[in-house]
Amino acid sequence: MNLIAKGYSSLDDVTPMYLWNSGNYKYEIEVVKNKYYKECEVFDSSYDEALDKFKELVGGSFEYTEEAYYAC
Repeated sequence: MNLIAKGYSSLDDVTPMYLWNSGNYKYEIEVVKNKYYKECEVFDSSYDEALDKFKELVGGSFEYTEEAYYAC
């Protein structure tokens, strides 16, 4: 899996969120609630649709990772 972007929830600006690409148009948004619990949503979409969905959840507080530049 490749890490595309990371940010923080727009609800509290504290909860870390990650956008992963696992290939073949499969993406995963991971929300780390605490060190013992995380939630993941796996879905099929284009890169742009996945990034738009991630942006809705984190607002403007996200950054691309180095791996994202190679995935595009």
